Amino acid sequence: EGEKMSMLSPARRTALALLADNTPNRVRREGDVKEMYIDSKTGIDLKFVVPTSSNLPSSTYLSAEAWCESVQNEIEWRVEEAEFYDAFVNTFDNSKVTHQNTLIEKEQTETDRNKQLDIIQNQSTAPEKEKKEEEGGELGKVTDFFNAFDDRMSNSGSDSQLHQSDTLDNSTNQHTPCITQGEYHRMGVSEACGWRVVDNSEFDICSSYPAAFAIPQAVSDEVMVGSSNQRSRKRIPALTWLHPVNGAPLCRSSQPLAGYQGINQHQLKLDIKLLVALRETVPGSTLKIFDARPKLNANANALTGKGFEDVAGIPGASDITFLNIENIHTMRHSFALLVAACTSEQDNFYELLIASKWLTHLKMILRGGVIMALAMDSGSPSLVHCSDGWDRTSQLSALAQLLLDPYYRTVQGFNTLVEKDFCSFGHLFTCRTNANNKQYSPIFLQFLDVVWQIQRQFPHSFEFNESYLIAIADGFHSNWASTFVGNCEKERLSKPSTHSLWQLIQGKQYLNCQYKSCGEKVKFLQPKYTMQALECWSSLYLRYNLFVSNEE
Repeated sequence: EGEKMSMLSPARRTALALLADNTPNRVRREGDVKEMYIDSKTGIDLKFVVPTSSNLPSSTYLSAEAWCESVQNEIEWRVEEAEFYDAFVNTFDNSKVTHQNTLIEKEQTETDRNKQLDIIQNQSTAPEKEKKEEEGGELGKVTDFFNAFDDRMSNSGSDSQLHQSDTLDNSTNQHTPCITQGEYHRMGVSEACGWRVVDNSEFDICSSYPAAFAIPQAVSDEVMVGSSNQRSRKRIPALTWLHPVNGAPLCRSSQPLAGYQGINQHQLKLDIKLLVALRETVPGSTLKIFDARPKLNANANALTGKGFEDVAGIPGASDITFLNIENIHTMRHSFALLVAACTSEQDNFYELLIASKWLTHLKMILRGGVIMALAMDSGSPSLVHCSDGWDRTSQLSALAQLLLDPYYRTVQGFNTLVEKDFCSFGHLFTCRTNANNKQYSPIFLQFLDVVWQIQRQFPHSFEFNESYLIAIADGFHSNWASTFVGNCEKERLSKPSTHSLWQLIQGKQYLNCQYKSCGEKVKFLQPKYTMQALECWSSLYLRYNLFVSNEE
């Protein structure tokens, strides 16, 4: 009742190899499998016969239930969703397969899970609220949420956290180009320490990168250009921070064009050379690669010719860690549910807060930042990326630096960190800020939320207070300043400049009276990221809740 492996098409064998690869320590790769059977009744029960030299028994039978249990930490599928694999295999047989086709079943899985959250929400809200959600949708709820902020700030200056100086002059405010170059100088980045700064002022190497970025001194222009062509959006590994004690670099990039199971690895020779040069900046070290995505999502991208690094093909010691942070669409949906919880007229706030999974997502981001900071503190050169390297990558890169470098916990340092890792390295502020845009996602707001969570645990370590973070959130969504205009430095420099946000939020009211400076010393903050350690940022999300009266 089954088909032998030799009778299957190469496309089907590739699909089945993905299933085997996602079964850690239970099944070897396709090259070690001598025979493979597919039960035609279930489409999922597999029998693998492995070489006798393997540590596994000569024959291992793996049921659908056991397979799902073995990978439950990586993926959240259930046994009843086994039909996914049939559709997945059939997708390979279509020569005109596209990215949308390969991900359609995964998106359906997300939709089913989201429907469960919607059921909880709809059962807990009044009919009027249900009607409003049907008419406006998720984006409508988010838009209303921030419109309420803007209306309050416009009608009452005392309600606004923004402090506008009377002495500001438009002529004194300009976009800040090449902030990375100033930071490189502060960190002591030079050819003497193994790094060189690349001139990208024409934005011809990478249009979404800053006008200047640093790469290892050993990397030639040929290797640099070749690596950019072998990375998504040409976003090559570039230095963003250098550890002042052990010299471990933190670099950021987008995903490599590796293909499934590194099928394009032979075409990535120049990119691999850059990674080797990155590792060799700290002799005798292990290169740590951090992929912000869940491994399943990274594999889905690999099917479209992108993916992640095959560390086995990188000379020298290296490893890769998947940080399991969800994409912008999941975050947008989670934030819409958070907004629904904060604006609910019913007595079910905590129930809706849990259903939104907002704190769960904050936990995963904070966890990723701590893991990266630990690696760098131990002296390991590190590279972080997600898909295109401008959302989750910016969050994680900035958080790791915030935990390691006390300079970024000062007012001036935090401003610099935001401009460097979000503005200069191409976070899509225009796309992510407009709540009417389907590309909207609260990535930067999420970052500010995580910073607030850290600030709560270390009240003496930050020069600025909570009001400063709220003022940044207000200025970010109000578009009163040109700091967050455009999707990258190239776009920002081509637009008219108004006031910088940092000029608008000055004053003692934003300073932390409990702050204790530790000077230039590296003082590594290691916050807890358990669910018990996280809270809803009520000072931001609940401050304009019109449904809560003083009596209540």
